[in-house]
Amino acid sequence: AMGKWAIVPAHPSNAFFCRFPNCLTYRNRREFASALERACGTEPPAPSEGMARSLSWEDAKARLCGEAAAISRRDAARNERMCGR
Repeated sequence: AMGKWAIVPAHPSNAFFCRFPNCLTYRNRREFASALERACGTEPPAPSEGMARSLSWEDAKARLCGEAAAISRRDAARNERMCGR
């Protein structure tokens, strides 16, 4: 969504994206309408070089590997038992 507005629900799963200046969040219909009006009426700010880099494939892989490394063998075994995988 580089160079575009992103309108996303205010939800923990979107926390990563909320730090970007082109991300507009909403909690209800009124806030969504307000965010949509803003997005249609203005250009989004450009992200900094660091923010743009954080959306790169390399940074995404590093975040994924970091999170995966935090899963213990016990947790992995439990997840396998629960999910049948």
